[in-house]
Amino acid sequence: MGDFQALPIAAEARHLQQSLAGRVTDALISANRRVLLASPYWSESGNKLLMPALARTINLRLPVTLAGARAQDTSHYAAMMSLGRQLAAAGADVNVYSYVPPKRNSLFHAKVVA
Repeated sequence: MGDFQALPIAAEARHLQQSLAGRVTDALISANRRVLLASPYWSESGNKLLMPALARTINLRLPVTLAGARAQDTSHYAAMMSLGRQLAAAGADVNVYSYVPPKRNSLFHAKVVA
């Protein structure tokens, strides 16, 4: 086998090299009108990672919407609600919405940061 050489990446494709956490952080620190975080999966450890990236959002008093966890998924729902309480305690304008499936086994299978 010969040596492998990395192909140069066009500037517009560099974002593909970032992890999901990196892309979420970039989106949060650049927010200027509002923040939407929607995911079916939440955790306290994830909340700790999100809080520093949300500092600008809090300072600018941007509206924040958290969504996606189902109340039946108790650990994910509790973590989503906990982040909402932390943000509200820091002065953010927060709305938190649980996912209510339209049918019994429907999934919220997305991760949205806007």
